[in-house]
Amino acid sequence: MSVASQIQETDSEHLVPMVHLRHVEFEYDGGRHAQGVAGAVGVSAGFRLSIENLVVEQGGRAACIGASGTGKTTLVNLIAGILVPDAGTVYLGPIEMSELSDEQRRSIRVSMIGMVFQEFELLEYLSAGDNILLPYYIASARARAGIPRKYRGETPDGGPAGLLLTTEVRRRAARLADEMRIGHLLKRKPSRLSQGERQRVAICRALVVEPQLVICDEPTGNLDPDTARITLDMLFDQADRSGATLLMVTHNHGYLERFNQTIDMAELAGDMGTERVIAADREGDVS
Repeated sequence: MSVASQIQETDSEHLVPMVHLRHVEFEYDGGRHAQGVAGAVGVSAGFRLSIENLVVEQGGRAACIGASGTGKTTLVNLIAGILVPDAGTVYLGPIEMSELSDEQRRSIRVSMIGMVFQEFELLEYLSAGDNILLPYYIASARARAGIPRKYRGETPDGGPAGLLLTTEVRRRAARLADEMRIGHLLKRKPSRLSQGERQRVAICRALVVEPQLVICDEPTGNLDPDTARITLDMLFDQADRSGATLLMVTHNHGYLERFNQTIDMAELAGDMGTERVIAADREGDVS
């Protein structure tokens, strides 16, 4: 059974949550966690994140809010398997990310998670079109080395599906680009694109693998208000079409009405800088 099939499996009463963190403890100790890790820059040794229970359902729209330094990026890095908790479990669908090797988590990120960053993270030596297809180039180069068979997609005949750069994939990438209004810019390098155009390339790159989960870390932070609104509209539209779960870090509380769940990291719990993550439906009381 493919990973996507595992995630979508249900007993007619319950869907497996897209994201589930239980009893998670994580601390930047200034050593192994803080060296070369996205989000570690500017985080002081001894910062501690404690999450008793956090669930994001399949197909959900979750916004993560909180002041700088409260652990928003740390949280998304734990969910994506970029970081591993010191204690507790992190599940992506039925897969316990925290028990996988670094190689296996990387393979899961490439094939199942689309990530959009504030700084776009485009490769300047690649065209916009090739930046969109980058996950397929990475998967081909790595040959999905080291990932267990149970975590790999399979074709009907039992062979590995993987991320194969096929004609259909190229058509899907071109279609996404057209829908995001950058289809005419695919041969340009990132330096010849506007900020909004670069972010739309990044969104296409995140969506082209048809991920189960799309994680956006301040995707509109570098955009002017009008471009941010248009980009967000396009992101939501594409996520709705694909049925992907959307988790977005944002400082803009004006966006919250578009989400059905808020993960509020602004409230402290306990001593020593421990943060409690509080998940609340939009209908509930979110402070």
